[in-house]
Amino acid sequence: MEWAVEVEDMTVAYTTKPVLWDVDMKVPIGSLAAIVGPNGAGKSTLLKAMLGLLTVISGSVKFYIDHHLAMDKKDYKEKSPMSLKAVA
Repeated sequence: MEWAVEVEDMTVAYTTKPVLWDVDMKVPIGSLAAIVGPNGAGKSTLLKAMLGLLTVISGSVKFYIDHHLAMDKKDYKEKSPMSLKAVA
């Protein structure tokens, strides 16, 4: 199966406190996905980290367009002006 988004073993921290750890997620191309959970569970933090708005301290996040790798975690600092500015 081919993926639109692939998150593997991602850990995110605010300063020194990990708030998400060991996150794995794969969204198949052409599918609809939902991120659900109670308030404070980390839904917004997950999305912000995937988009490069928060620092990912381990793991990988990859986006694919037309079956080609479009962006992964190492590109965030170059392509996202807010890569190190956490929006809490």
